[in-house]
Amino acid sequence: MNKRWLYAVYAVIVLVAIGIGLKRSHPTPSTPSQKWQTRNPVLSLSSYPLALGQPWTSKTKSVSLPRSQLATAEWFWPITGSSSVSYILHDGRARWVVGGHAYSLKNPPDDPNDQFASSSDGSRLGWVNPGGGVTVLDRQGARDVRPEALAVAFNSKGHPVWLLASHHVQVGSDVLKWQVVGVPAKTHPFIDRGRLVITNRKGTVESMAIPGGKVRVLARVRPNRWPSLVTARDVSGATALVLERPAPIPRYLILWVQGQSVGWYRFSSPTPPEIGVLAGRLILQNVPAANGHFAVMTNHQVHPLSIGAGIFSESSRGIIWQNNSGFTALYEVSP
Repeated sequence: MNKRWLYAVYAVIVLVAIGIGLKRSHPTPSTPSQKWQTRNPVLSLSSYPLALGQPWTSKTKSVSLPRSQLATAEWFWPITGSSSVSYILHDGRARWVVGGHAYSLKNPPDDPNDQFASSSDGSRLGWVNPGGGVTVLDRQGARDVRPEALAVAFNSKGHPVWLLASHHVQVGSDVLKWQVVGVPAKTHPFIDRGRLVITNRKGTVESMAIPGGKVRVLARVRPNRWPSLVTARDVSGATALVLERPAPIPRYLILWVQGQSVGWYRFSSPTPPEIGVLAGRLILQNVPAANGHFAVMTNHQVHPLSIGAGIFSESSRGIIWQNNSGFTALYEVSP
């Protein structure tokens, strides 16, 4: 009888040990502890927090640099099959190869993923100069430098859309009559191929349509807590926004705006988050809950991926970054 009782105890111990082993091999993601003074940072009525979900799977492939590109590049952006940019970040050397021509880029941007722009056919390239102003270069080598510009995008016709320091928008050679209200996003203020400019007007984040100037409210946040609009992306009909609160360890708020609904996800990080779009999915980098890996944001959850990354580019070939074996492209994610 005593032996039977001991066998039962052993069985329970074995089952518990198996359970612990399974939990360790498939750990449940946890959000870093952070005390927030407000329960909801968003004032929009239909707002809700985005939960940290289970990890998703990813598919990657290696990417080779074209022979005419910088061999020791640390950042690579394939725009089209015949147009690409490579960048040696640590010494500021960048090269644009287009249609068999190679151009060395003067004053390439500090934040290439957010401050480079290109026409859809790859024949024009624009970027924000580190010292101020914007440069546009075409495939013939013609250079247009605008010291008064803050940002540039290219519309569906390939014409540059400039954001001027006077808060005016210029499309091609036409300066629009209306003025941008509020403070444009620090980087990447244009979305949807230059058809919208995203601004922050004392906590009211808005989009202004180009060329008409029609205003749409995207979200409302507490202006004293989230004073700075960092960047924006168009994601399959939704709009992704990153806001920042300066602090010794900065606070970040990512908003997912879809119709009247606003999902939000906030965290602290010494490194600014990087965002990009992959096949209608928003990819995040430098989100602490992902432990240094990429993450995918959907309209309800944030899902860590099992791959790490550095600064990346977003392209038709995927999200591309450099690792120990060269350049790698993340081309698919799934639950």
